[in-house]
Amino acid sequence: MGTAPRRVTLLATGEEFPFDYDAVSGKLRVCDLPALPPDPLCSVLKVEFSGPVERKPEPQLARWLF
Repeated sequence: MGTAPRRVTLLATGEEFPFDYDAVSGKLRVCDLPALPPDPLCSVLKVEFSGPVERKPEPQLARWLF
């Protein structure tokens, strides 16, 4: 992502989670998630951004795996 995230919450409850964002790589890592998912089928994280979301160019698409 080329736009910095402002807030990450669990959609169902509004619980907020800390996160790390690397502006150079554009990667977002959400921390302190619950050990068990709150919804057995699909737990959704809501990410709010500081502005319009822009995609950061990815020179090697497979690098996100690492």
